[in-house]
Amino acid sequence: MTDIKADSKDQEDLIKLGGKDQVPMLLIDGKPLYESDDII
Repeated sequence: MTDIKADSKDQEDLIKLGGKDQVPMLLIDGKPLYESDDII
């Protein structure tokens, strides 16, 4: 788990990976998942 507010680079990486600044985000096989139903 990463606190994206603690380091701006982590926040930038989150946006690069998933396209948005939203947490939680789970990355599976390169696909970002944001919604609980998708993650489950």
